[in-house]
Amino acid sequence: MVIVINVEIGQFKQEYTERLIKPFVQVFNQPSLNNNKGASISESLDVMFPEQKRQDREVAKTKEILGKLADSFTTLQLKDIVTDIDYLVEGWLDEFEREKFGGKTLKELLHEKGGL
Repeated sequence: MVIVINVEIGQFKQEYTERLIKPFVQVFNQPSLNNNKGASISESLDVMFPEQKRQDREVAKTKEILGKLADSFTTLQLKDIVTDIDYLVEGWLDEFEREKFGGKTLKELLHEKGGL
């Protein structure tokens, strides 16, 4: 009984390490983080979460497109607008693909064929 419990705990520790701890270690061991020892918190967060930079670029492009109209929105509102438009476009594209490809999206078809 003791051996079985120890084996289960060992497997749990290994799975816990593989799924939760290892990804964090990989992020913090990135060369870009190690080289930026004197970097600001925002720079470090940008390295760890590049998605934020993409959002900032999208907001900047949205401001450029809207021109003076963008002045009537806060940055948070512009981020929400970009998110909503992305959601709508993805939905419309999925709907179009389902019409053209027999009820499946292109991504679903490629996944079935082993492409993704």
